[in-house]
Amino acid sequence: MKLSFRLSLFLVMTLVSLVPILSLGFWSVHSSVEQEYQTIEEKHLLLANHISQTLDRYAIDALAIFRRATESVSQNTINPAMVKLLQDVDVISLGQYSPQGERLMVLFGTESSQPLSLISEDGPFKLSHNIANNTTSSYFTSVHKVSGGSPSLYMIRQDSKGIWLAALHTHYISQLQSEVKLGQNGYAAIVDGVGNVLAHPNEQWQAEARNISDISIIQQMIAGQSGVSEFYSPAVEADMIAAYSTVPKTGWGVMLPQPISELYSRIQPKLILIGILAVTSLVIALLASWWLSGLISRPINILARNSNQLAKAEPHYHPYPYSGVKVSEFMDAFEQFDQMADKIRLNQQELEHKVVERTAEIAKAKADVIYMANHDTVTGLPNRMAIRQQLQQQLQAQQAFAVLFIDLDGFKVINDTYGHAVGDAILNQVALRSAALLNADDVIARYGGDEFVVMLPNSPNTLMANKVANSILNSIKRPYEIEGMVMSISACIGVAVATENEFSVDALIHRADIAMYQAKHNGKDQVKIAS
Repeated sequence: MKLSFRLSLFLVMTLVSLVPILSLGFWSVHSSVEQEYQTIEEKHLLLANHISQTLDRYAIDALAIFRRATESVSQNTINPAMVKLLQDVDVISLGQYSPQGERLMVLFGTESSQPLSLISEDGPFKLSHNIANNTTSSYFTSVHKVSGGSPSLYMIRQDSKGIWLAALHTHYISQLQSEVKLGQNGYAAIVDGVGNVLAHPNEQWQAEARNISDISIIQQMIAGQSGVSEFYSPAVEADMIAAYSTVPKTGWGVMLPQPISELYSRIQPKLILIGILAVTSLVIALLASWWLSGLISRPINILARNSNQLAKAEPHYHPYPYSGVKVSEFMDAFEQFDQMADKIRLNQQELEHKVVERTAEIAKAKADVIYMANHDTVTGLPNRMAIRQQLQQQLQAQQAFAVLFIDLDGFKVINDTYGHAVGDAILNQVALRSAALLNADDVIARYGGDEFVVMLPNSPNTLMANKVANSILNSIKRPYEIEGMVMSISACIGVAVATENEFSVDALIHRADIAMYQAKHNGKDQVKIAS
């Protein structure tokens, strides 16, 4: 086979151009699919974790209200305010049972929503005849039906008065599920700790609390795992990709599945665009190859003819085609310069981008250092230095205000017994509870160890400051539930009111500190006004 030099060069250049174009096309398609998967995984898992946290907060609040309501029952009567709190967390009835699990009375709600006995084999209450010898903490049962009604959840606990059972409907959980919409056929599903449906777009499954624990992703949620997985959904009869998470307090599972086909439908326009770009690039490469092969082969053909003419001793030669593009060392140097300039320009842009990023990092680091210098690392409150600066500013304003000096009672015993992690959790809870009782202008700071200082700029007298101090004291004394343990502490609070003629921060804090120690000397768990 005899081919011209131009045609041979054209074929070689076409093959060389075809390889990167196809490679880039396949890589773009793969990257688009992988990026879509990654986006779905990150977004869905974030949403699943958010729903799990919301449900965990709901469960914690519901159990706390349930415990408080049952403890407030007196002479078989429940306070109407407690009934309102229970109804706010979807409780529809509250029943009292004997230690053997037999129903004694229904304090509010319909009797049909309360089972006659808690020891039936098919019930979710996990009780036996010897329950009188056991003490159980409050917990949620699995979803269950009573007398063929709608699926209900139950909260159950036992105390010296007997066993308490609160029935809840799942309206809040269903509402939370229904608000989630992913693409065209994506949805949210919530199951209890054994795989029974709590909320699902399939109304029949939800109405009968169907157990779907045979689905692999449900089994992973029951095991307390979270992540992203693919599975086949019998509800929509399609392969799905789903993020899933577990509610820590109850063991419920939250799943956000979406058909995999929707992922490919979403990137289909991008795939079409990649195909168009690949074909366009190939056509351009063919045209460029043909033109470039001619640019290279034309001088060679002229040189060949000149050589032939020289061999024939003909005096006339064809000159180099000066018209058009010339291929020479100068042109090559110019092209190399363009490439070098492009590379330098690219490197310069990258350098400028890195400088901007580094400047932003330095600014952030500086802000972080300033923040850490003025805030406590455990509670996030202002630290000793910050509160002293604010007190000095308030004194310079020469206006009366109050200072509270808080010292926790029994904190060292808890810290030594349960460890610093539990102690830090107690400090955080104290900080949150106290801050919630303050006005916008008030400031609470951790002064050191288990000591807190509160500045009340709008409390110019002991009466107002004493009221705030007692509110904080009562808040601190409420039980703390940390890592499954319930514990209590108290505090001593010294109150000092700064007058318009007071200028020393040390003297002001010292007066509040002395009042606090007087409170400790008088028996702790009290507020003392500085003289």
